[in-house]
Amino acid sequence: MRKVSREMVDNIYNWILDNGRKLEVERFKYQFKQGKVNDVLNELSNYKNEDGGFGHGIESDCWTPYSSPLASSVACKILWEIGFKENHKVIEDSLGYFENNKFNMENGTWQTVIEENNNYPHAPWWSYSEEGDNTWGFNPSIDIASFMFYHSHEGSKAREIANLSLKKAEDNLLNSKEMNFHELICYINGITLIKDSKKQANVDMKNMEEKIVELVRSSMCLDKSKWGKEYVAEPLDFIDCINGEHILLYPYFKEAIMENSQVLIENLHNNIWDITWNWGESYNDSFQIARNHWRGVLAVQRLIKLKRLGLIE
Repeated sequence: MRKVSREMVDNIYNWILDNGRKLEVERFKYQFKQGKVNDVLNELSNYKNEDGGFGHGIESDCWTPYSSPLASSVACKILWEIGFKENHKVIEDSLGYFENNKFNMENGTWQTVIEENNNYPHAPWWSYSEEGDNTWGFNPSIDIASFMFYHSHEGSKAREIANLSLKKAEDNLLNSKEMNFHELICYINGITLIKDSKKQANVDMKNMEEKIVELVRSSMCLDKSKWGKEYVAEPLDFIDCINGEHILLYPYFKEAIMENSQVLIENLHNNIWDITWNWGESYNDSFQIARNHWRGVLAVQRLIKLKRLGLIE
């Protein structure tokens, strides 16, 4: 079984140092070079707004400085990635943002795409449409609801909203015959977070997990020739992004995950993995910057997953 060598880890770090964002540098240092939580928090603060939410391109395909639920969910997942689970102003502010912005009580979802996106460089799928509902199912609403559930107290407004959203998310999942893999990944993150909370949620966790496995089985790409070359749902993508206590789907897809990991390690060229998407003809100069940002993001995420699988020397 091939592993990522320490030299490869150092080379990836140097690439991010030269080409990536300072945020990924600090995330990397925390995971692999005995970095400090506060250094990651300080970098995260550069993407935070006064309303408690996050923007400023923290999601590298969308550069609006304004807060959005999805951009804010990205920040929350980074907090979990570094094991930051204690009460802190950044968490309290995030709860306040989610409580008071872009939430649809009827559907139990937060708006994914905001109108302000259109005024700044962004990928085509981040364009706001006046005709559409601009909400991608429970991406990222299940992420947000689980974060609120973990950090809120019984009887609070945040817990009330979290419970409402989680129940709607459960109904949506159990009645789905298929699901976009990004939304599935959000469900995996959400279920992992609820399990880690050790609290009793108002949903049937066993049924939800079984349904997630069923939907992942039908959406996971097992064609090795496409891995790293086409925009497909690779097995490793279904390991949660929050560095949870347990890898939810590993027992179900162990062989595919390990095989995908080996291909990923073998396909590491020029000390970094490239992305498999682009912005088409939109904002070409900005996309080239975003592409490097994403390379750094993917490198951090993938190395954390490989570390959890015992595949780093």
